Amino acid sequence: MANRTRRSGIWLVAVVAFLLTTLAQENLASLFEAIGVDRLWVHTGVVGTALLWIWDVAGSPVATHIYAFVVGIMLAVFISAVAESGGTQALEQGPTRPDMSIYDLVDYLTEETAWSKQKGYITDRMVEHELLDAFSSGRLLAFARKTDAYGSTSPQYRIDSSDFEALRIDLDAIRGRMPKPIRVKPNFLADENLHDWQVFRAQAEQLWPKQPPEPKAKQPRLRRI
Repeated sequence: MANRTRRSGIWLVAVVAFLLTTLAQENLASLFEAIGVDRLWVHTGVVGTALLWIWDVAGSPVATHIYAFVVGIMLAVFISAVAESGGTQALEQGPTRPDMSIYDLVDYLTEETAWSKQKGYITDRMVEHELLDAFSSGRLLAFARKTDAYGSTSPQYRIDSSDFEALRIDLDAIRGRMPKPIRVKPNFLADENLHDWQVFRAQAEQLWPKQPPEPKAKQPRLRRI
């Protein structure tokens, strides 16, 4: 909602800049005539007459309206581009690469979050369902590497959220720190050579906030007798 409001403000500024530019240049031809610019080439013969004709056409009210329109559009696009680039830069201030492994993610989810505290008793099925729901909905971005048949490993890349319809999370493999903790479901077609699964820690902590610390019990104050 905040991003939508901000973008609306950006476009409002751009439109206002366009309108102001149009009004400022509307009477440009009259200004040239008032200061005598159109009489500079009167005594220069045929060349001067041609130049004066070109100047009259270029400085006519119709032409200045065209100039105003073009300049206004360029100014609006420039303001929008600068503002949008600033917004993109602000969004990219966080980590540019995933910084939390799938193993640490499961440990965090089951041991440190308010979600685990509220559930009380947690099963592997509950953890798998919670993570797959976050991955498949795109609320939690997942990254992995792929190793081909020749042993070459790809750079880490984002896994499409729709791919998780064919995947399952093996909690036993995660607890054992096995290299392929996410596997393909039976009767589904998907890449089985993915490994080094990671996510953004900040994104995980936003989805599942940490459990607040337990308040410390007050120590009884000793009274002197």
